[in-house]
Amino acid sequence: MELNTEVDYCLCNEDGLIYAYFYDENQDYCFSVSRFENDEEIEIMVHDQINTIVSQLDITLHSGYMEANIPKIIAGELDGNLNYKIFFELNKKQWKELDNVLSEILMKK
Repeated sequence: MELNTEVDYCLCNEDGLIYAYFYDENQDYCFSVSRFENDEEIEIMVHDQINTIVSQLDITLHSGYMEANIPKIIAGELDGNLNYKIFFELNKKQWKELDNVLSEILMKK
């Protein structure tokens, strides 16, 4: 699934939530990943409030977009999409911040 999105992210809000939220207004569709800073599990949410918990997730940042590959069994718990290509525009500072947020969510050091 391809999405052209606005992005919101936070390294850690007041509740200890680390998140990256992508919203495609034309399709009225969202994709988000989040994790509480003291948890090891990652929540994936799609569409609007369809979510599941995973222990790991394959997300790769590219120039101008992010790709998320969802295992078939997990995709079945969501809305069936196995691959997300999520386009967005960020400046260099925002790109680095998003990269840091995703690294924290995915627990990549």
